[in-house]
Formats: sequence, C-alpha cells, structure tokens
Amino acid sequence: MKYIKLFVIPVIMLFITEVSAHAVCGPRMIAAITIDAPADKVWDIIKNFDDMSWHPAIKNTTTYKGEGDKTFRVLQFNNDETVVEKLKNYKPERMFYRYKYVELSAGEDAYRDANYMVSTFLPISPVTYVMIKVKDIAGKSLVKWEYRYYIHPFAKVGEATEVTKKMLESFITKGLVGLAQKFDSHASAADVSIKKD
Repeated sequence: MKYIKLFVIPVIMLFITEVSAHAVCGPRMIAAITIDAPADKVWDIIKNFDDMSWHPAIKNTTTYKGEGDKTFRVLQFNNDETVVEKLKNYKPERMFYRYKYVELSAGEDAYRDANYMVSTFLPISPVTYVMIKVKDIAGKSLVKWEYRYYIHPFAKVGEATEVTKKMLESFITKGLVGLAQKFDSHASAADVSIKKD
C-alpha cells in the first residue's frame, strides 16, 4: 500500500501541473489600426479607464476602488450585460495600460466554477489579460489592442474556441473602428488587421 501511495502522489502532481500549463498558455489575439491623427489626440480619447464611450457596444462605464486601492470598472453593454475589469498597469507616458476581466454578468447561458467564469456554449474563461496602446508612426497613430484568454482545462476545444475567437474579433474590430471614426468617418473594419496565435 505504501508503494501505491508513493506512485499515486507524483502522478497527481504531474496531472495538476499539466492542467495548470494548459490554463496558462492561452490563445492571443492582437488587433491594430492606423489612424490619421496625432498619437496624443488618440490617447486622449482612450486614456481614461473610466470612459469607454468610444466603443459602440458599451452603454455605460463606472469605476470604483477595490481591495488594495485597485481601480475597477464596470462596463455595461448595449444588451445590459456587464463585465468587471481591474486595471493592472497604467503608463500614460508610454500611452498604454493593461487590465483583466474579473467578473461578468451570469445569464441563463452561464455558469461558474472555482476558477473560471464559463459560458455553457463557449467552454473558455473570459479574457484574462488585455493591453491597449497608442504609438506615434510618422505623425499618425498605431493603436494595438491585445487580448489573451484562457481555455478551460477540462473543455472540449475546437468549434467553441473558434466561435469565441470570432466573437472577440468582432468586439475588438467594432471598438477600433469606433475609435478611428472619431477622426475619420470613413474608417471601417477593412482598416483593422487581426493577428491570432
């Protein structure tokens, strides 16, 4: 019996390590658009974590201070669903910030477990890491929006993952086009480039 225990423990630890590795190595999606406007002008629109009115899918944004004096924001979508995000790193001198999703409204199609908030028809966690930044390129603005999200370790990936990528791609594209249209009413989805891991 002792030998069995000694064998089982390493196997369990190996399984846990393998699951953790799969949870960490999430897909990444990077969207970019070049806007014919100075970088500081574009940054002025997106720099406020408490204002995402430039995204056409967002109805309202509110912020509050949470544990450890961290800044959180609640985004209300046009369909009244909400998501809570936490500001992780804010660098105005470099015109970028990072944030992560920490909670989303749970409708009839969602459930939660100990570590993930997962849709029943999309077996992934919400986006866990997000970065948005503006860079000056010869007087124009290159805006990059990067999402990294984690696959649920016990999910059957495949079709659901592809659907999720399409949903994310649509959300990012609409946001960047909405931002660009603040300066150019003719901006469209064709101006957005998408790179996926």
